[in-house]
Amino acid sequence: MRAAVLGATGFVGRAIVPALSERMDVVAVSRGGDTPPAERVQPVAADALDPESLRRALEGVDVVYYLVHSLGQANFGDLDRRAATNVAAEAARAG
Repeated sequence: MRAAVLGATGFVGRAIVPALSERMDVVAVSRGGDTPPAERVQPVAADALDPESLRRALEGVDVVYYLVHSLGQANFGDLDRRAATNVAAEAARAG
């Protein structure tokens, strides 16, 4: 099994990535791709607002943990809707 954690460098993501990696391979997705590499953890740079980057990040993934938010942005509701729509579409495409 292979899981992708989108928002891997956030508060929750930093806790979930090591826990998941005890049981499966993890693609740790963040905008900067700066999750520290570890056994069974593959850091990947992708942006939830960029479908092409998501397509590459989700290739070969069985499950996606979506921990992304745009709080702090004036239009965070619109950004979050776009990001969630992109991730759902690319997860469906990846199967």
